[in-house]
Amino acid sequence: VDIVRELAGTGGADTDAGGDGDFLDAAVAAGVARLWPEPGNTTIGFADPSFREVVASRMGPRRRTELHSRAAAAFRGRGDSVAALHHEALAADGPDAAVAQKLSRHALSSAMAGRWRDAAAPYRLAADLSGNPGQRRHHELMSIEALISASDIPEARMHLRTMPAESGTNTNSGTGVGADATAARAPETATGDGPEVDDVRMDAIVGYLALHEGRRAEAIARIGSAADHALAHEGMNPEARVRVSTKRTLLAMVDWRPGEVVEWADRARRWSEPLMGAFAEASAMAVIGEAAETGIRPVDAPIRGEQPLHEQRRLMAHGWAALVHDDPVRARGLLSA
Repeated sequence: VDIVRELAGTGGADTDAGGDGDFLDAAVAAGVARLWPEPGNTTIGFADPSFREVVASRMGPRRRTELHSRAAAAFRGRGDSVAALHHEALAADGPDAAVAQKLSRHALSSAMAGRWRDAAAPYRLAADLSGNPGQRRHHELMSIEALISASDIPEARMHLRTMPAESGTNTNSGTGVGADATAARAPETATGDGPEVDDVRMDAIVGYLALHEGRRAEAIARIGSAADHALAHEGMNPEARVRVSTKRTLLAMVDWRPGEVVEWADRARRWSEPLMGAFAEASAMAVIGEAAETGIRPVDAPIRGEQPLHEQRRLMAHGWAALVHDDPVRARGLLSA
């Protein structure tokens, strides 16, 4: 609320006559705005998304850029770099490679910490601000992967279906997703990692979505193809290689092949840096594979670089191991944590 008043306090059509912020009370009373009261951080927003669209459509580009730039500066002054970056992106009235790169770095940092929902929106904004078609496609793929990992399957499916077809041959999987995704493969333009690597990403992501939607054959074909490429190409982008290996580990778990769970989890850990989120994710999945393979309950210990979400997965894995080793009391404690 204080930032809205600050932005409106320079005069003009956005300021109430008295300059005391009564226009916010009037907006809430009229049902145009809604207040989210919280001690020390009360926020205000439009009561309906359509209201935002109407206001934005009637605002000139210069005014829009000015307000978002000032909002970015205000949030930066308060130490909120995430909100500042968001408004910096909204202030752009065309492609901006520098801001897109900052958004991508922030999204990657969130993804590595397991905050997938926080990663999806910055990746989408980075795609919107990328002037290079390949970079835009790369960021779109990363955004879709983040949505799937956040279990927002309908949104992920929608974005995957609307990705522009650049080249390739359609092969209908029966859902509509496979056809559109295949059409978007093999672009002639360069991407962030190169066309070949983004083709592998596409296979892994389509397979990942198929796994969530119960299309086992498509998941095996897509993720298997991506994993074969990652295994055969040691010089592949390390981050992409690790992401593919964790999906292959998950596929082995869903298909209940404990030996392959351990094998691919070990690869994911070898190919990743200790502080990468993928290292912690692979370690948690390896617990289940090792318990099933050896018949011995693994020792529970914190994983290097784990974030709260990764800790939750580790506890779930050890809870499962305790349950199958007939220790329901410990299992309940771990699974309830």
